[in-house]
Amino acid sequence: MKLNFLSQNFKGYDVAPLKAIHLEQTTSEPIIDEMNSIAQNEGFEIRKWDDYDKWTQDFKMIIEKQGKPHVVANNRVDLGSLENIQKTYGITSESLDFIATGGNSFIGKYPNGKKWMLIGESELKTKDFQYLSEKYGIDIENIFAIPQQNYHLDMFMRPIGYPYILVDNPKLSAKMLSNSNIKLSPMDYVNINKNFKYFEQERASHYSSYKDTIKALEKAGFVPIEIGGVFGLGINFMNAIVNQHKNGSISYITNSTDCDSPYVSSLEKQFEEQLRKKIPNLENIYFVHGKKEYYTEASNYMMDELNYRGGGIHCMTMEEPDFAVWG
Repeated sequence: MKLNFLSQNFKGYDVAPLKAIHLEQTTSEPIIDEMNSIAQNEGFEIRKWDDYDKWTQDFKMIIEKQGKPHVVANNRVDLGSLENIQKTYGITSESLDFIATGGNSFIGKYPNGKKWMLIGESELKTKDFQYLSEKYGIDIENIFAIPQQNYHLDMFMRPIGYPYILVDNPKLSAKMLSNSNIKLSPMDYVNINKNFKYFEQERASHYSSYKDTIKALEKAGFVPIEIGGVFGLGINFMNAIVNQHKNGSISYITNSTDCDSPYVSSLEKQFEEQLRKKIPNLENIYFVHGKKEYYTEASNYMMDELNYRGGGIHCMTMEEPDFAVWG
């Protein structure tokens, strides 16, 4: 599905212009140089936390309150860290008994400025829409529960500008793998395809189909764009940060497959080609891999984080939109 955003008056309200990306300072060393370079090129800041939690946005989230950034955090986040972030960056905060996990929810804006929220169905076991509406300042009718293809929404989907949302389609991923050049590395070709099939069997036995996700998004008024973006535990291009520019174009920041294997490394180029065909207003795409000393055989730092610890670049960062200019 290829879309002409300009002909549809695309304004990208849910893809916010970023003011800053927040990282946990004690665990971000392997990616800090890359993130600083991206931030400089994109025009946003890198800000640091000191709460010793690598998964920066899973236990806290920056929302808009009275036009300014405001952190909502659960009780796992140390109150001292919240006080420090207010002293350092002037960002207010509050500790709640329940928050919508940053990796399992997305907040955006309609063209009229009203907010919407997508939230994974597993988040609703404790609190209801009324609670979320009150704490996040979002009308109940604009909060939508989405069937999950994996444990968090950010592992299989990515909003790219209302009403468009990228959704991983495993069939497209499988097709990309089968069309890949086996001559680059026959053994890696066999291993990746084998691991992908096992991953999909396990995932399908515990989570929803991409078709269920698409139906729920369409019912909520969104336009899903199917793409092959997940190729097993360690290769995930859907787990991404998106930055909006003044001219309406966007940049996409995701996990790299650059490593010692030519075959594995080639997957990110294939994904970029696919992404540019489907998103005509895509300006820059960045693949974060981590420092070279963290490379292992047919893998890199970010691939290992995804494979063994279940998190990628979106999990390790927390976005602070520039609320003064967003929407």
